[in-house]
Amino acid sequence: MKKNAKKKLKVLKILTFKIIFLVSINTFFSQNILKGEILNAETSIPVSYASIEFLGTNRGIIADYNGQFSIPVNKIRNFITVKISSIGYTPIEVRLDSLLIAELNILKLQPKVEELNS
Repeated sequence: MKKNAKKKLKVLKILTFKIIFLVSINTFFSQNILKGEILNAETSIPVSYASIEFLGTNRGIIADYNGQFSIPVNKIRNFITVKISSIGYTPIEVRLDSLLIAELNILKLQPKVEELNS
């Protein structure tokens, strides 16, 4: 009986260790993500599907329907500046080192009004 209890205790210890390990790994990796939300500067409404271009490359990503995006930090080490743009807005350039890791960075695009010649 004691042998069986010792075996169960050992299994429980191993299981507890694995759970703690997985939770800590998840926490570690979730803190290494650059997150942003792109908003209309006048209305604070999300700008859906805005483009985020890594300047000097042919790489980029697209914000989601809610204007949100995330970039793993290990993917941005070589990139310094991104250009954020969307149809109907004035593009902005943002230095990645000015943004906070693991927090939601709010970026605002100014609506661009152009008159059509009649």
